[in-house]
This record gives sequence, structure tokens and C-alpha cells, in this order.
Amino acid sequence: FGKNPIRSTYLVSNPHFVACSVAAYLEIYDVIDGIREGGTFLLNSIWDAEQTVAKLPNKVKKILAAKKVNFYIINATKLAREIGLKNRTNTIMQSAFFKLADIIPFADAQKYMKEYAHKAYAKKGEAIVEMNYKAIDMGADGLVKVAVDPSWANLTDDASAEEKYVGDEFIEKIVKPINAARGDSLPVSAFVGFEDGHFKSGTTAYEKRGIGVMVPKWIEENCIQCNQCAFVCPHAVIRPFLIDENELAAAPQTVQDHVLDAKGKEVKGLKYKIQVSPLDCTGCELCAQICPSKEKSLVMVPLAEEMERHEQENADYLFKKVTYKDDLMSKDSVKGVGFAQPLFEFHGACPGCGETPYIGLVTRLFGDRMIVANATGCSSIYGGSAPSTPYTTNK
Repeated sequence: FGKNPIRSTYLVSNPHFVACSVAAYLEIYDVIDGIREGGTFLLNSIWDAEQTVAKLPNKVKKILAAKKVNFYIINATKLAREIGLKNRTNTIMQSAFFKLADIIPFADAQKYMKEYAHKAYAKKGEAIVEMNYKAIDMGADGLVKVAVDPSWANLTDDASAEEKYVGDEFIEKIVKPINAARGDSLPVSAFVGFEDGHFKSGTTAYEKRGIGVMVPKWIEENCIQCNQCAFVCPHAVIRPFLIDENELAAAPQTVQDHVLDAKGKEVKGLKYKIQVSPLDCTGCELCAQICPSKEKSLVMVPLAEEMERHEQENADYLFKKVTYKDDLMSKDSVKGVGFAQPLFEFHGACPGCGETPYIGLVTRLFGDRMIVANATGCSSIYGGSAPSTPYTTNK
């Protein structure tokens, strides 16, 4: 809101203030490594103060204590849903920033934000404007300060969890460090064999970001097996499977306990299951919204609930070990094409993206014989943002 725009070309490496909108990023990135002593860290957390502390990685706690950081949390996710903004937390977080950063009087910032909200959303109706006004007010009122224990400075780093999603040398030595924003530390020797600049396909399958706070749960007894959920999913994280006798016998018990008899003469004798990959889901809710069954077959639940139900293990089995039986039904229908493997998956497009379901559909229809010529724009960013490559290959 200043009169003179900041036109600096450098990155801020030693900030006074750091905000993190997705708690999962604390496990993936070095979010607060550069924060100044006595700085402020704001975390959007779905947990209360005690639960948040219990879930914070030790590497974050150490920095908070060593640099005497002022630590605040806000449940912007919950507040946004209460207001009616669904997953849109940015206005709440912006308001919280101005409350904490104290770069201008908060009353002035509040006034400027509301003026901008009216200018930006007036054409969408007074109800949308009022939602944003509430978000601006709640961003200040919802802050909770979390006590930082000085003893955290002496914590040891968390023991590394067993890595389940291990790729080849390209994935482990190039893709993962770059995705973790540590690419500048890679030696030139890491790129031996890739001097021509080519990147392998299918790398997004190893990311498993876990950024969806709420993810879909399949309620099989309500399902009409229409496959519309897979048709609209922007990230190809929800898929219908036809499972034969041998595949079912080898499946985890949590798969065997939740299958249906497949409907249709073409698929008689097979079992049917809708499967979500929770760690790849962005929580956009499109699948739950499109579900046409009388009682919803998909409902949004906390990510942790689906992880406890072993849905990620189920997805790992079905996505990798069960064949895509796309030759049994015509691909001319939404149901039939849903059984084909999407060759565009787990990309970084915004939750609920309206473009990417079409790309996924095209790969289901023509992926075996498909060449992509991509103009610059959203599709070039989510389709090939180095080192991530969501285009993949079939078996």
C-alpha cells in the first residue's frame, strides 16, 4: 500500500517475518532457516497450540528457540470455511501479517485491505465482499501466540523416516534436492548423463506433498460407479479400478474389505473400487461436488483420518500393481474412459484447476500416440516446471 513500489530484484534471505500457509511445507522445505533473531513466524495450523508443538519438526523448533523467534499460529483453514471462502486462506493470512508485522498501523492496513476487497469483488456481489471483510477482521482476531521453549535449541533432528518413495539416481540426486529448494547446492557432477538438458518423465509420483488438509473419503455403499469423480479430478489422484481375482487376493486387507461387484455386462466377475491417493490430493473438493449419488459417495475428511485408514498404502498398491482394464468398455463414455490410465498426474497446478482435467482426459484417450507442443502459460508451468514432470508413461 506504499506510494513507491518495491522494484528490488533480489530474494529476501534474512527476513524479519516468515509465514507458512501449509504445515506440510515444514517437512519439505527449509522454511525458516534464514529468519532473523527476534523475528516473527506465522503458521496456518489446523491444530491448537499444544498439538502444533507436538507436530512441529525438531529442525523448526531448534531455529525458533535459537533465534528467539516470536511464534504465532492461526487456523485460517477453519476460519475460511466458517466464512464461506472454502479453502481460500490468503486474505486471512494477509490480515494476520499486517497485524503482526507492524509496518503500518493495523487500522490503516485494515482500511486499505477492505477498500481493495471492495474494488476487486464488488462485481461479484455484496455477499462476496462481506466474506472478504470478515476474513480481514478474523485474520487479526484469530492469532494465537505459542510459547517457544528455550530448551528446543538443544534438540536433535528427527530420525529420518523410512523413505517409501525412492526413485532412481535422477530422482534422488537431482529431482528431490531441487524440489526441496536446495538445487544451488548440487555439484556439476550430479548432472553427468544429463548434459543435454533432458529430464525424465513421471517424476511427480515421488513427491507425495501431503498438502490437502481435507481429502475425499469413498463411501462404497453409496457409489453408483459412474466414474465422474475421476473425470473431473484435476490432479488424477482419484481413480476407479477393476480388480480381478488374483489382484484382489494379493491386495492389502483394507482394499479387500472395501470393494464392490463391478456393474455392467462387460466387467462382470470383476471387483470395483474408487481409490484416492491422499498424499497427492490438493483438497479441491471437485470430486465430492460432482458426485451424483443420492447420498454422497465422497465426503471430505481430514488427511490424517485417511492416512490412519491406510488409504495411501491402498493407493500405492492399486496405482502400481493393478492393471488398467481400459479395453473392456468403450472410451466414448465417462465411465469407460475412467478405467484408462491417466498419463498426466500429480502436477503443481492450483487446487481445482479447470484446465488440467482436459489434459488428463486427452492422455487417457490418446496417450500412447501423443506428442505435446506447449506454448508458454499455465500449461507450461504445471506441465514441466523443472525438475517436476507430471507427464508419465504406461506399462
